[in-house]
Amino acid sequence: GEIAVDSAGNVYVSVQEKDAGIQVYGKDGKFIKALPLPPTLHGFVVRKDGDGEFIFAAVLGEQKVIKANLDGTVVMTIPTSEFPADKVGKGLKLTNCDVAPNGDIYVVDGYGADWIFVFGRDGKFKKVFGGRVEPLKLANAHKIFIDRRFEPARVMVCDRGNKRLLHLDLEGNLIKEIASGLRNPSSASFHGDLMCIAEIAGRVSI
Repeated sequence: GEIAVDSAGNVYVSVQEKDAGIQVYGKDGKFIKALPLPPTLHGFVVRKDGDGEFIFAAVLGEQKVIKANLDGTVVMTIPTSEFPADKVGKGLKLTNCDVAPNGDIYVVDGYGADWIFVFGRDGKFKKVFGGRVEPLKLANAHKIFIDRRFEPARVMVCDRGNKRLLHLDLEGNLIKEIASGLRNPSSASFHGDLMCIAEIAGRVSI
């Protein structure tokens, strides 16, 4: 699943087994509570939106995206029916999502056809780009993140099957290949100017 940290320093860990939900730990590592969220939740982020902080999550087993309060209350769902039918194919396999500064939600079908979908803050579909076709030719784009180290922000793609990292603009146009020849880059975490990449073959690159 995923690990994320809120502004208070609490750590959120998704556990993929029945009734485990997202488990919340304090900065001291002590268990606080479990949030009753879907067990097939795969990737999520904790992001500020308006006056609050929310969990934005891709639910792999239910082919949907959810937005939830930090107490686990789901306040918005983007169901399969909101995705363009011609890109759903044999079904979505959503692996991660993130939120742009303007509130748009970016979602990747990383175990499916590698499309990156964009929805407005209201959960309505706006556009789609990427996929296994030209010009990006993604292959298991496992997770994407909005890279706010840049102005304007960029979409950072962990293109795991191609062993590379990509920067795209918010419209989906390629800016550059950040790195290649990695060991199956799978996820990312940002710390100031640094970006830490978890590589599924057993390495972390900074």
